[in-house]
Amino acid sequence: MTFNKLVLEQYQDPQRLQTRAEYHQKYGLAPTSLIDWVLNQLPLRGDEKVLDAGCGTGSFLFPLAKRLPKGEIIGIDLVPEMITYIKEKLSPNSNIQVQQADIINLPFADETFDIVMANFVLFHIEDIFAAIAECKRVLKSGGLAVFATNSIHNRGRLESIHRAAQRELSFPEEVIHFPSPFKRFSIEGGGDYLSHHFSWFEVHTLYNQYVVPETEAVLAYYTSGMIDWALKNKNIQVPASRLEQLRQLVAEKVEQIIHEEGGFRESQLSGFFLAHKSE
Repeated sequence: MTFNKLVLEQYQDPQRLQTRAEYHQKYGLAPTSLIDWVLNQLPLRGDEKVLDAGCGTGSFLFPLAKRLPKGEIIGIDLVPEMITYIKEKLSPNSNIQVQQADIINLPFADETFDIVMANFVLFHIEDIFAAIAECKRVLKSGGLAVFATNSIHNRGRLESIHRAAQRELSFPEEVIHFPSPFKRFSIEGGGDYLSHHFSWFEVHTLYNQYVVPETEAVLAYYTSGMIDWALKNKNIQVPASRLEQLRQLVAEKVEQIIHEEGGFRESQLSGFFLAHKSE
């Protein structure tokens, strides 16, 4: 299955992505949300023209609109359901516009935007170099490019439980050992891609911890993507009853941890690359 088909299938239900966003917002211990932390570090005037490439459910779009009252914010996403989801939330006089488009073929002229963002999206793109090149192309000289992502070590505890449960249920080895897609463009390795397009850039990081007191909250996050990503990538079909067995076994393991520790704890390192386009 191609990357685009995987993304279209994985995110055709916007609630899956929204579940993850709410999980991070509700259970993270950092005093500031990741989105506010990113935006707080950008030198915004209030009138910029911004592109959010891979805007999802609008996690960055709506906070940007509040910070840029005289600005123009454009969001694009490959998944039509995401665009519909955002349009239903827009007020009549919003300074947000959204449209379906592909990040490797952006429908904008050269040097259109003051800021271009592609946050938590590049690891989903088959040709990461091409996506970064397109972001740079539509960025004005002197403009800023923002690429937020995660560490390769994030979700380590939940991934270990996931793999252990798969092994107990005799899932195929190629599924058990399938690497997380989020490791393709990470805090640790993203610079290797950016250095081909930008002569210099900054890396900002934020360490956070999550303490989740309810098993169902962890399970909602787990079933929003991790549970079946490898199966879909490998195009392996399993009965719904088998996935339910996997979900139940993971639930038992998480429940035991919460019983022993008072909560399910994970650490997370997130951050963003801030690149400047030379004038």
